[in-house]
Amino acid sequence: VLESAYPNPFVEGFTLNGLDIGSKVKLSDLQGKIIYEETVSRSTTFINTKSDYLGMILLSYTQKGINKLEKILKVK
Repeated sequence: VLESAYPNPFVEGFTLNGLDIGSKVKLSDLQGKIIYEETVSRSTTFINTKSDYLGMILLSYTQKGINKLEKILKVK
């Protein structure tokens, strides 16, 4: 289970803590455009978003077959 996503808001990247290895992570904008995708290889993972997108990002992840959604904010 995802324990934390920090810092939030973030500038370039953020850390996910507590996901199971093999969980799928996806970042998308509010229109559904995928910004980033990854399959987690460690329970603590740093996500570096090199996208120029700023604003609210939807962090979705699948863990043990269950889809979850969190909101995070990318700022300058």
